[in-house]
Amino acid sequence: MNGAGTAPSAPTPDALYEAGLGHMRAERYLDAQICCQQALAIDSSHADSLHLMGLLSFQAQQYDHAVEWIARAIRQNPRPEYLVSLGMTLRSQGRHQDALNTINKAVELRPDDTPNCGDISAMPC
Repeated sequence: MNGAGTAPSAPTPDALYEAGLGHMRAERYLDAQICCQQALAIDSSHADSLHLMGLLSFQAQQYDHAVEWIARAIRQNPRPEYLVSLGMTLRSQGRHQDALNTINKAVELRPDDTPNCGDISAMPC
């Protein structure tokens, strides 16, 4: 069969997130943002896309927006790497005690078999 008459399948939030992550790594930030927006239009609670929007906001030094996006991701799935991102954003806002508390929470949640993020001063983890 040549595929005639079959509609291409719609991209999934996971696929759009992966594309967005690739764009971010290649420093194509607008393309990354568009991918995240498309993923969130399909699934507004897609934690990885929420987190990536936070990282993009962090990169643009829009720390208030970064906190909001990352906090939304944490509400969906409190992953240690999301907490590290939030901690680094809080630190950038001068909220050092909040940042320390958040990083400590990330350490508490980190399972022993999860790879260590290494130097937490570098984002993203």
